[in-house]
Amino acid sequence: IEYRKISIFFRHRPSLFYEQFTIQGLEGKTQNDTATNLYQMLKVQADPIDFRLTDLDLRCFPDLYPYGSNGQYVTRDIPLMPSEFVKNKVLSKHERFRLNVQYIFHLFHEVNIRALKSGIYHKLNIVGNTGNLSAEKCLAMLKNMDLEGNLTTIFARLRNSPQFWTKPRTDISTMITWYGPVTFFLTLSPSEYNWSDLDAYLRSVNSNSDGKTTSGLVATDPLSASRFIDNKFKAMLDFIQSDSGPIGKVTHFAWRREYQTRGLQHFHILIWVKDAPVIGISPNDEIAEFINEHITARKPDHRSFPTLSERVNSYQKHHHNTYCRRLKKTNKGKVVSVCRFGFPRAATEDFVLRDVSLSHNP
Repeated sequence: IEYRKISIFFRHRPSLFYEQFTIQGLEGKTQNDTATNLYQMLKVQADPIDFRLTDLDLRCFPDLYPYGSNGQYVTRDIPLMPSEFVKNKVLSKHERFRLNVQYIFHLFHEVNIRALKSGIYHKLNIVGNTGNLSAEKCLAMLKNMDLEGNLTTIFARLRNSPQFWTKPRTDISTMITWYGPVTFFLTLSPSEYNWSDLDAYLRSVNSNSDGKTTSGLVATDPLSASRFIDNKFKAMLDFIQSDSGPIGKVTHFAWRREYQTRGLQHFHILIWVKDAPVIGISPNDEIAEFINEHITARKPDHRSFPTLSERVNSYQKHHHNTYCRRLKKTNKGKVVSVCRFGFPRAATEDFVLRDVSLSHNP
């Protein structure tokens, strides 16, 4: 009995990976206090470190740089660009660099600061050389608002800012103007927890992977998981553009990478196919023939293609959930639950091309 009591209240040694986060153990005592007091940072009784120091990474990460050398901004015989230094650390055989999430965020912060400075310097160059400004010229520039200009352009090089996406949106509009309507819109999402090859890859690049699930490996080493998914996406692009032409001869394409909340990335792709028919311009028979040639709703035979059949049933088949279910009142006053996407739909032997304005109604 005493052994059982000891076993019940036994606590494993906390993982070093989670010590860098504000996480409270489930077996710990709940602290009822205000958020300000609960998450108040400890007051450091020392002089703060200047963030402009060139050896900031050496000071903040002594576990990564125990000898205080080989930082990002040290003098080298062969100078390294910031991007080259980051790539060197990320792809290093020493896994401690890529597994330290705080260090990865530090590198990301450095990238954002450099992009912001680049935007500021670019804006100053547009205004012109201010070294020979006279009082008269300065007053004239203030009157014409030349000094202020469009200050939002300094964020144009800062990734994921609204100003950053101005140019890509303009490029897409130009492509649609010159190349015509988009033929295919694809969304590629990873199924990281069901990929056996991803699990095998993460275990091969991480020495301490025993007893961890795939989700645990992804959480521990998100950078390697992201690189693996990126390589799969590039392989998919190569397949789409291959000579076999699974969706036709691809002439142009554009893609965007997105992240949802704290999950892994997914990709949106716009594809233009050579000699593809256009809805509203081409005959319906030609459009139906083109769709039948490249798209099918037929389920693969589970005996001939077991893996493909399983994936189609898992990822290409609609499953009702709270997102698609809606309560609707019938003419008789009865409230029923219906699918907002109109599933299940009636199956037909032949392809039926319906009017675009009515296609949302099943």
